[in-house]
Amino acid sequence: MIKAKVVGKKLDMLFQITDKIFSLRTSLSFPLAHIVEVTQDPEVAKKPKGVRMPGTYIPGILTAGTYVSRGKKVFWCVRKPSNAVVITLKNERFSQLVFEVKNPQELIDQINLARSI
Repeated sequence: MIKAKVVGKKLDMLFQITDKIFSLRTSLSFPLAHIVEVTQDPEVAKKPKGVRMPGTYIPGILTAGTYVSRGKKVFWCVRKPSNAVVITLKNERFSQLVFEVKNPQELIDQINLARSI
């Protein structure tokens, strides 16, 4: 599970040890101005992922890492789809982030509040 929080005008994502291993990343950070949309989507695990480049995929258990589909890069880190947050980005190397957090609605509210200020 990723620990994500709004710090100033950016979203910081800190990875737990297992997430670091499976996603091959230690952290990510994005300016709030580059976030187009943020939602919670429990159905996200059923969607096609694309080509893994690099990452880990264990059907029904874990999707983690970078996936490319139709020329767009999407970062995944999901075990429990009911806690998945989906963030659409602009002007970034990833067009979308799909990741699991402990309390999705709390993060969504934090991001939306910070973006509205």
